[in-house]
Amino acid sequence: MAWFDISLETANKLYLWGWRGSLLGASLTALSVIFLMWGTRVRDHDAERQFADLNFEAGRARERASKLEERAAAFEKEAAQARLETERLREQMAWRRLTPKQGEILSAAIRKTGLKPVIFVTTTDPEASSLRDDFVAVLRAAGDMDPHWSVGLAGGSFAGLAISGPQQEKEALGLAFNEAELSIADGGNSDKLTIIIGARPPINP
Repeated sequence: MAWFDISLETANKLYLWGWRGSLLGASLTALSVIFLMWGTRVRDHDAERQFADLNFEAGRARERASKLEERAAAFEKEAAQARLETERLREQMAWRRLTPKQGEILSAAIRKTGLKPVIFVTTTDPEASSLRDDFVAVLRAAGDMDPHWSVGLAGGSFAGLAISGPQQEKEALGLAFNEAELSIADGGNSDKLTIIIGARPPINP
């Protein structure tokens, strides 16, 4: 007997089970689609939340970076000001000294003109005394083996360098000072040509 040679009753039962299976399959498919849509929505929502969190953290990181840049710029500005202040203090504390070039210019001029200036120091502070020693070396280099110098009262009010003496000799020595790029003041007229060394002039801040 062929496999499809069944009774009507059996065929009806098979049809009923087939219909039930179709309904069950359709229900399972529909339920699966619902689960898929539901799961996809939850996953998308979680991804959106994570993306929002990442954007928020990135924004905070940018804000922190901006603040760090501002602090770094402020520190750099303070460091630059500190360097300027340090350099200003160094200039104020530095002792005046004659450079070798300045010494050569002065000794050559004194040797050429035959001038014999006296060195007069208006203060006894070590800085002015050190500069006096430089001028003594210049006079010796110019041929004056026994240069004369004297010291005034400590705390003298004069600051800087000046030349006093006969007008013609004072002008000749002043030209040498100008050539050596040394700032010099007019110390007035006197019988003896004199290089006056005062205290170190204050440096304006």
